[in-house]
Amino acid sequence: MLEAFEKLGCDVDLVTGYSAERKCCILKVKEKIGKGKVYDFVYSESSTMPTILTDQHHFPLHPMIDWMFFRFCNKSNIPIGLFYRDIYWHFDSYGEGLSPIKVAVAKMAYRFDLWVYQKTLSRLYLPSMEMGAYVPKVDAEIMAALPPGHTSPKLSDSNKVKLRDGNLKLFYVGGMSNHYQLHKLFRIVGKMPDVDLTVCTREAEWRAVRNGYPELTPNIHIIHETGERMEAHLKECDIAVLFVQPQEYREFASPVKLYEYLGFHKPVLASKGTLAGKFVHNNQVGWTLPYDETALGQLLRRLMEDPSEIMQIRETIGAVAEHHTWQARARQVIKDLAQ
Repeated sequence: MLEAFEKLGCDVDLVTGYSAERKCCILKVKEKIGKGKVYDFVYSESSTMPTILTDQHHFPLHPMIDWMFFRFCNKSNIPIGLFYRDIYWHFDSYGEGLSPIKVAVAKMAYRFDLWVYQKTLSRLYLPSMEMGAYVPKVDAEIMAALPPGHTSPKLSDSNKVKLRDGNLKLFYVGGMSNHYQLHKLFRIVGKMPDVDLTVCTREAEWRAVRNGYPELTPNIHIIHETGERMEAHLKECDIAVLFVQPQEYREFASPVKLYEYLGFHKPVLASKGTLAGKFVHNNQVGWTLPYDETALGQLLRRLMEDPSEIMQIRETIGAVAEHHTWQARARQVIKDLAQ
């Protein structure tokens, strides 16, 4: 978002770092305001941890610094928008294996964050409006959806379905925890030698779950790449995959990888009962299936017989992708907050 704001011509001053560093940044901002500088708005992003516990040692050395800065902005008539990235702490599974005291303190700190947001924000941005139903203490009137975006790479004419070596190529990048279960995908692809599946995930995550997956067949490849090396595999695939087991959390979670796939103009295979699946269906950028082996097998066989269906979907993706760049997200914030 910072890069997007700057590319749109915004002059950005940063308040970042651990609490002591943020305190120094805040003092500089206040000094500039005292000298007459006018700020149109503040855009902030929450940590996945409670704000007061974000120092390395997790002790709240400066517990009120951010709250006091937001109040200062309110008094200076500077609108504040904040992106609230996660509500995982609100679920019963949060803190499994941790001390009940630590979990209770963390939840109390999370609730303090929300109290601050209700008191100070002009806009609370969420990955999806569906997530708003799970966010306590904040009025729905100030909530707005701000999903992830993408930085579209340069795509060449080679970005076409060729069924290289006669195989349909699937690609998944992301986690392999309990929130991202791909077991049915593995089972079906393992029975279809004309389909190749490449799964890019962290090595530690794969080691933790590999015993729960079927024995790998020659057409299923597990890699641990990042950056350009990961993107090289994404460019080569015919279909990008978000065919994960639906869970309550997936009903409102807006995965970054969905928009990354869009940026690469890749049709998406998603599961029904997830927000990603809803997006894919509503925008006609792929296929949304029940999380069912029969339905998945039927689709893959159909696409093997007629790859033109993939190209037809890809032709619509470019127009959709333009509305979901990081610059598009930054424009939304500017429209919402700039006076």
